Amino acid sequence: MSLEYLGLAVESIDPAAFPAVPLYTRQDGNYVLYREKNTPLTGNGLNNLREGNVDLVFVPAADADYVRTYYEGNLGKILAGEKLSRMGKNLVLCSLMVNYIIDVYQQLDQPWMYQKCRTLLNQFQLQIEDRNELLELLSKVSHTEVYLFTHSAQVAILSMFMHQKLFNSRPAELAEVGLGSMLLDIGMINVSSNIIDKAGGLTNDEYFRIKHHPRDGQQMARNMGINEQVALTIILRHHERYDGRGYPGHLQGNDIPLCAQIAAICDVYSALTNDRPFRPASTPAEALDTMRSERNLFHPELFDAFEAFMAG
Repeated sequence: MSLEYLGLAVESIDPAAFPAVPLYTRQDGNYVLYREKNTPLTGNGLNNLREGNVDLVFVPAADADYVRTYYEGNLGKILAGEKLSRMGKNLVLCSLMVNYIIDVYQQLDQPWMYQKCRTLLNQFQLQIEDRNELLELLSKVSHTEVYLFTHSAQVAILSMFMHQKLFNSRPAELAEVGLGSMLLDIGMINVSSNIIDKAGGLTNDEYFRIKHHPRDGQQMARNMGINEQVALTIILRHHERYDGRGYPGHLQGNDIPLCAQIAAICDVYSALTNDRPFRPASTPAEALDTMRSERNLFHPELFDAFEAFMAG
């Protein structure tokens, strides 16, 4: 699950402070060199990218540590600045979230990486005006080569948003929801990529292996010092279904914790709206139609609330 490039928001780059690393743009699925490592980075150059509707640029994964240091040292200043648009601030947070998810998957045995996720989530205050702005943000964070990374970030964004909208959750509660959602599929690291990326239907044995990932993921999280109950519950229970046909516990109805039921709705929606080896991405409207046809899988009131917002 390694990546060659990591994405970052153009609006988050301060030419005076950004490290000397090469920058690439992405065109038709290919990475095109935009700036050599030692070429000065100018405000005019960044403005040209923005005017060309380029929201993300990419750095080689080998240079990721330089970029992390830049973000971690400047995040407060970036978010507090008046020049950055609301969408730009959201995109900064979300692109950093994707990069931290990548780090966790590639450094599973490093507890400090999980603490960095917590630190980010404690600053994670999305400002979303309406459905269109949310859909735009989800689309912008989907430019990652590995589905699990993008998917986990999208589920975290949606879950935190829904908790805020439905329950007016406190920042500490949202941070737990976000942590569990970021680590939602961490147990998939034990599943062969041949199964994850399989274009055809799964055999019974392959599906059995997939069904292990919630328990595996929760155990991995515990081993790395995750003790937040909401986060552990989301990891373990996000595949439970309201009608009892989910896994791993075949829980039914209100026996499934609400945080897991919200994560389940967001998980399915994100999965449907991303390209997979076995099918192309659905549009948001198509995804809601599919979910509506199987609404017995979801808590009825939670699904109604999700549908009402996402359908506009």
